[in-house]
Amino acid sequence: MPRKPRTLILDDDPSLTDLLSDVLSEEGYEVLASNSPKDVLFLARQFLPDVLILDIMMPELDGFDVCEYFKRDVQLKFTRIVILTARDDRECRVRCYRAGADLFLSKPFEMDELRQIIANHSESKLAHERTMKDLQNQTLIDTVTSSYNRYYMQKRVSEELKRMQRFRRPMGIILVHLDNLSYINIHYGHAFGNDVLRDVSEIMRQELREFDLLGRYNEDSFLILLPETHEQGTKAVASRIREVVSSLVFLKKRKLTLQPAVHSMNYDKGTKPEHVIENLDQILQ
Repeated sequence: MPRKPRTLILDDDPSLTDLLSDVLSEEGYEVLASNSPKDVLFLARQFLPDVLILDIMMPELDGFDVCEYFKRDVQLKFTRIVILTARDDRECRVRCYRAGADLFLSKPFEMDELRQIIANHSESKLAHERTMKDLQNQTLIDTVTSSYNRYYMQKRVSEELKRMQRFRRPMGIILVHLDNLSYINIHYGHAFGNDVLRDVSEIMRQELREFDLLGRYNEDSFLILLPETHEQGTKAVASRIREVVSSLVFLKKRKLTLQPAVHSMNYDKGTKPEHVIENLDQILQ
């Protein structure tokens, strides 16, 4: 379920912040209001607003400094900033935009206009957030199987080996190669082959713990990473994986078999990440 858009209001006039808080809360926004610019710099990091409604003329710290703070901060720099101020001179407007404001609105203002401005900028920020999440997923997730991709799995192997060496904890790896997948792709088409891959990844996922990792290593192979797992446990999981993959019901209905070549490996504290990857690649040759 999509989250509610978040609006942060910073103005030294309590009557205005109360009014805007009530109006925007009724519109379905999560709202946080403050009358102190010093407080808001801390609150913003906790709240992570989509839109900041900001006055320029405030004691202690002016709105220009707040704008610049937001634009320098990694977590806040994409927040949309709407300036709401009694000043309406050209110099102030230019300075606001230079500091990083997205829109300048002078007081007194029309509430309907402000509502639409906030709605537009909230949607713009949320759309940017969705786009960034999609791009991130594309770099980590295999689109056919919805499991992790080779790049991410290699990265996690390296991270887990470092953790294993530091804390002297075991780690198991299982490589599952689907020997007959190329035959299925040739005789039944890649669309059906992709269905097979999705089914294989799903039934393997059901055999794993929540913190185990499953990724597609290449066209017809999967890699399973088992943190905190001794050799006996790794072999037991490998045996279950071989059994469930070999018994795919919808393949048997077509009189097809999918013979998985399952390799289980455990590593000690002296293992280097590059040696693990080389070993995996040699098995698949």
